[in-house]
Amino acid sequence: MLKFVLTVLLFMAILQPALGATDGQPGAEAVQAALKEIIAELAENQITDARYSEELRAEIKRQRDFIVPTLIAAGPLKALKLLDSAEPTPDRRVDRFLAEHEKTSFEWTISQDEEGVVRLLVLAPPRVPATKDEKQTALAGATLTELIGELRDGTISEARYSKSLMKEVREQRDFIIPTLAAAGPLKTLKFLNSTQSEAEQPIHQFLAEHETTKFMWTISVNAKGVVTLLILQPGN
Repeated sequence: MLKFVLTVLLFMAILQPALGATDGQPGAEAVQAALKEIIAELAENQITDARYSEELRAEIKRQRDFIVPTLIAAGPLKALKLLDSAEPTPDRRVDRFLAEHEKTSFEWTISQDEEGVVRLLVLAPPRVPATKDEKQTALAGATLTELIGELRDGTISEARYSKSLMKEVREQRDFIIPTLAAAGPLKTLKFLNSTQSEAEQPIHQFLAEHETTKFMWTISVNAKGVVTLLILQPGN
C-alpha cells in the first residue's frame, strides 16, 4: 500500500467542512486552487520555492524522486474535492482533499498561513473515516509538529500553552531551544500510544526523529487546543 508523507506530520484531522476563510487564513476554495497548481507542478517535476515554508520546501526536495514518478504514474488529475477542514489552533486551518486521478486516488492535507505560504503538505492513500480517538491524536500530532518547529527557531507562543505549562517552558527554554536546534530538522513524527489522565484528558506520546537524534514527546491538548502537558525525553 502506498503511504507517502511530504512532511513530518503523519496524521489527518477530520472535522466538519469549513469553506470560509478563518482569521485571515485563505478560504478552502483558494486553498483548493493552490493545491491543484501544486499537484500539476510536482507532476512535472517543478517546485516553486516561494509556495512553501523553508522546512517544507527542503522536505519536498528530499522526497522529489518519489513524489514525481508517483504522480506521473497516477495519470492526469480528474477531480479535486474538499473532504473536511480542522482548526488545530484558532489561527490555523488544515484542509483535506481527495484527488482523483485517471488511475488512482490520493488524499492531500494542506495548511497555509495568512500570506498563502504552505506550511503543511501531506500525501497519503484514501482512508476510512477517523474515529474520535484518531481525531484527537491527529490534532495532538499537528500541534506538536508546529511546537517543535517554533521551539527550534527559539519562538514561544504563550497562547499555545496553559499558564502553568508556560511557566515551565520559560524556565527550561535555555535547555529546550539549543537541544532542538542541535538535533537538526525534524524528519518524522511517529505516534506511539495514548492514555487518559485522571481528568480523562488524552495524553499522547510521539517519537520525533531528527537529523542527528531522537526524542520522545508526551503531550496533552485540551478541547480548546491549549497544550496542558509537554514533556521532552531522550528517544530510544
